[in-house]
Amino acid sequence: MLSTRSLMSTLGAALASVVLMACGEDGAAGVPGKDGAPGNPGKDGTSTPGGDLSVNGITPGRVFLARSATLTISGFGTKWTKEKPPVVDFGDTAIKVDKIDVASPTALIVSITAGPASKAGSHTVKVGDQTYVGFQVESPIAVTVTGNVAQGSLVLVNVKNKDVENPFDTSSTGDGLFSPKQFVGVDAAVLDGTTPSARVNFSVGDVQSYGATFTAAIDVDAKVAKSDFIIASGAGADVTPFIAPASFDLKASVAKPFTGAASTNPIGTAFNSTLFETTPAVDTLNTLTIAAASGAPAGAAPSAFLLPAPGHFAGAIQGSTTKPAVFVQEGTGKYFLVVEDLGGKASYNFTIANTAVTAAQSLAEVEANNTSATAQNATAFPFLLKGAKLASDVDEDWIKVTAPGGKKLHARTLAGDAQSDPVLEFRAADATTVIATSSDADYQEDLVSPANLAAGTYFIKVTASSATAPGAGKEKYVLWVTFD
Repeated sequence: MLSTRSLMSTLGAALASVVLMACGEDGAAGVPGKDGAPGNPGKDGTSTPGGDLSVNGITPGRVFLARSATLTISGFGTKWTKEKPPVVDFGDTAIKVDKIDVASPTALIVSITAGPASKAGSHTVKVGDQTYVGFQVESPIAVTVTGNVAQGSLVLVNVKNKDVENPFDTSSTGDGLFSPKQFVGVDAAVLDGTTPSARVNFSVGDVQSYGATFTAAIDVDAKVAKSDFIIASGAGADVTPFIAPASFDLKASVAKPFTGAASTNPIGTAFNSTLFETTPAVDTLNTLTIAAASGAPAGAAPSAFLLPAPGHFAGAIQGSTTKPAVFVQEGTGKYFLVVEDLGGKASYNFTIANTAVTAAQSLAEVEANNTSATAQNATAFPFLLKGAKLASDVDEDWIKVTAPGGKKLHARTLAGDAQSDPVLEFRAADATTVIATSSDADYQEDLVSPANLAAGTYFIKVTASSATAPGAGKEKYVLWVTFD
C-alpha cells in the first residue's frame, strides 16, 4: 500500500503530465469585448488632520543651560501665518518662548531662554499640531574630576568651556613672579539645593578663555549627594553662569582609626585621598610626621591635612615630608587626617606617625593678665597656656616663668584660630629689658632665647601683630613653653 506522501506525489506528477499534454500552440487573438458597466462608488476615506504636514528641522539643534538662543524652525506643507502664529512648546516650563516671528508659511524664527532649572537632554518640541523630537538642552561646560569625590578629600576639577560666545573671565591680580597670580574673575561651587554648599570649597588653579582648573576641598561633613557644579564668570552685574547638572557625585567616607603609632598605608590612584581619624591625649603637643616609604617613585611627596572635628579644611593644619604638622590637643576632641600626594604620584606606600608630649602644667588664660604684675605663673615645664585670646590690638597676655638655669627659654604659639597672628617677646625680671622678640614672619611664632638663661624670673609677653588686626576668626591661640 502507498503511503499518503507517496500517493500525493504520484498524483502531483500525473496532474503535471496531463496539463502539459493538453497545452497546444497559442491561437490568434479574438475581437476585443465591450466595456463593462461602471462599478459602484467606493466609501469616503477617513481624514487625518495635518497628515501631510511636518516640522522637519530646528536650527541650531541645541541651547545651553541659562542661555538665550534664536532658532529657525522649518516646516513641510505648513501654512503658518503672521496673523496667527502657531504655539511653540518645548515641554519644559523652565524654557521660555520669548518671541515668535513667522518668516514664511514654512519657517519660524523663535527666540527662547533656557532657564537654569531647564532639564538637560533631549526635548520634544510641539509646534501647533506637529512635533519635533530631538532638540537638545546642554551644559555649556564639560567637567572632569580627578580623585575620589568623597567626604574628607581633595580633588582636581578640570573644566572645558563649550560656549564660544561666552569666554571665561581671565582677570587676575599679581604677576606670578614677585607676587602670586590670583584669578579673580571666576568662582566655582557645588549647589546644595539652590544655594552654594559651604562644605565644598574651590580654589582656582588656572583660567583660560575656554578652560579652567580648580582644586576642591571637601569637608568631612559635606552632604552626600549628586549635585550641580556651577561657575560664575564676571563681576558685578555682568556675571555669566555655567551650570553642569548632577556632575559632582559626592560619596560618603569612613575614616580609618589612627592611634599615633607609626603605620604604613597605600597611596592608590593619582589624587586619591585617604581619610583617618585620631584623638590625641589631653594637654599634649603633637608632632605628626609623614614620609614616602621605601620604593616610592621619584618625586613622591605625600601631604597631610589635619582637620579639627567636625573636619573642615578652613581650619586645616598642613604637614608635608619636609614640615611636620604640629598642633596642641587642649581637650578631648577628635581630629581628621587627610593624606594625598598633591603632585599626582600614585601606587606607593607612605608612613605616618605622631609624637605626643604631655604638658607638666596647663592653665586656661585668665583675663587681667595684661601686665607683668598680673601675669599668670608658669612653674612646671612643658607649660601650656590654652584657650588664650587677643581680643584687640592693644590686648596683652603676660606669663611669668621661673628658669632652672643653664637652659634656653623656648616658646611657640599655635593656632586656635587659623589666622590668629601673635607676636612673642621675652623680658627680664624687671619686665622692661627685652631679651628677644619673634620675627613676625608668619602667623604663628617660634622663639628661642639667644643664650642660656641664668636661674631666675623672666616674662613672656604676647601681643597681636600689627599686620593682622584681631577680630572674629583671628583671636585665639595656644602657647607652649619649655626650657631646652
